[in-house]
Amino acid sequence: FSIKNLEERLFFDSALREFVVKTAFPLRLKIVVSILAIIIVSNLFLVLFLYGKSKSELVSSILKSSGQSAHSTALEIGSINDMEYKMLSSLAGLPVIRDDNVDLKEKWNIINAVVKGNDSYIGMAIYDEYGVGWTTTGKYQDLHTRGYLQIALKGKPSILDPAWSPVNGKLSTFYALAVYDYSEKQIGVVVAVIDSLKLCSTVSDVVRGKQSHPYVINRTTGKYVAHSDITFLKEGKGLYDELPPEMESVVEGIKAGNSSSLFCRDNATGKEFCVSYEPVGGNTDWVVVCSAPAEDFLAE
Repeated sequence: FSIKNLEERLFFDSALREFVVKTAFPLRLKIVVSILAIIIVSNLFLVLFLYGKSKSELVSSILKSSGQSAHSTALEIGSINDMEYKMLSSLAGLPVIRDDNVDLKEKWNIINAVVKGNDSYIGMAIYDEYGVGWTTTGKYQDLHTRGYLQIALKGKPSILDPAWSPVNGKLSTFYALAVYDYSEKQIGVVVAVIDSLKLCSTVSDVVRGKQSHPYVINRTTGKYVAHSDITFLKEGKGLYDELPPEMESVVEGIKAGNSSSLFCRDNATGKEFCVSYEPVGGNTDWVVVCSAPAEDFLAE
């Protein structure tokens, strides 16, 4: 083994080490970069997945909450109506009211004495089987043409949507119930007239989003029955008056008596709203609608 061979071997080993050093570092760098890229991309996909899932869960939670708000408000409005009918039923069942021999004016005095001092009531009225009788103001009138009386004169409970009464000059809601004698023959109708501000106060106490309140409409006409802004009732406004075309599906659902919660976009303004609606039921065509800007619930 010669010195020359030893020198060649040492030179070869030195060159090999230099080559390994020069190639190993870039290779390690590439491996590290690749691993980091994989981690970053994986985390990105994970973040996007979790974001999508959390937003979906948030949207679902918002819709559920809105639907529950509409449902609870509908129950509260319904309980107000039920309370009035129970009161009317109690009055209509009194022996003196069922007695056809008792003068109608005396019956009027009795039923008005029951609600005296209660600010919720504008007054009580009672009519005979022909729709003629004593109004809340104590006038003897023939009101058989009034829609709510025509229904009650046929033996069905009825309710008149809040409206300005030409009789008492106030925003009033009329509840009417048939009166029967002891032979179960209808001998008249007893009517309770309440201040419609009671219904407006009920919806004003409920807040959705930052400052939105539910409202109540008649699903057939679209007219407002209760609203936090009473001018909507004073001016006879209706929800269906100026709705954008993209809200047509919501209107169809309301008219059909359905209940639902969904997000809707107003294409004219670009704003999105969370909308829920729930029928009140009972003897009404009333529907509670909760509508609030989506931005109140969803952060950008």
